[in-house]
Amino acid sequence: MSGLTVLAVVFVAYALAAARLDRWWITAPMVFVAAGLLLGPHAVGILPFSLSSATVLTITELTLALLLFSDGSTIALRDVEGDSKLPDRLLFAGLPLTVAAGTLAAHFVFPGVQWALAALIATILAPTDAALGLAVVTNKVVPVRIRKALDVESGLNDGLVTPFVTLFIAVTAAEEHISGHAWAAEAFRQHSPFFTCDAVVAEACSFFPDPRPVLTLVSRGDLLLDFNLAEQMPRVLALVTKYADRPMDLADACVVRMTELNERCKVWTVDRGDFRAYRRHGRQPVPSEFPPND
Repeated sequence: MSGLTVLAVVFVAYALAAARLDRWWITAPMVFVAAGLLLGPHAVGILPFSLSSATVLTITELTLALLLFSDGSTIALRDVEGDSKLPDRLLFAGLPLTVAAGTLAAHFVFPGVQWALAALIATILAPTDAALGLAVVTNKVVPVRIRKALDVESGLNDGLVTPFVTLFIAVTAAEEHISGHAWAAEAFRQHSPFFTCDAVVAEACSFFPDPRPVLTLVSRGDLLLDFNLAEQMPRVLALVTKYADRPMDLADACVVRMTELNERCKVWTVDRGDFRAYRRHGRQPVPSEFPPND
């Protein structure tokens, strides 16, 4: 049975049981998340997918777009024109103040986090979702004006913050790139030469329109190529297979293998997320040096 067939079966099953599930406050996202966990590669395995798959990326983007803007598209203008003051306050005063307060909270809860990343966290969390407060929005005890204002706000807030999410992602990425570049340059000045492999050099060259800066580091001895991929292929393949869900690329697999061959080495990398997750010899953390969190 193909993945699309499985998804179609799950969708039809939910459609048949939706009315009954609504009585128990079980929403469609809950059902499909549970189905994904149960049928995905980490459980039954009849719904194979990869996070790097172009199809999965396209489906995710379409789903996100539909979820973000479906509520807003159902709002009738006549519901807003009669009393727009309260929704205006929620959207243009309450929402920015929530983002600002969330930015301060994120900065203090996660010490050392950059302000742009703190703002990104706050902007993602600030928009309310009417589905989470459905009991309030549908409760007849709550005044109609309040319920209508919450419904309007929850339908429009995602669309309003989306440009700022994109902005803060770009600023965070730029800050990481700048700080990582300065840290790497200082590391070369103080600790070169570094042992590396052909795959890392090739990947580094791909980041530049001109590969000569990277090749110059190899030529003058700042980077020493000391890894035979042909000899180490069985272990490299095993590592790539083990971390296929991330996925692990060839350069990372070669570096992890190099740490297994030299117990006293340390990996200098800006890839904090992956190298904190990787393990050498099965369970040992990979000794790594990362840029400081400014």
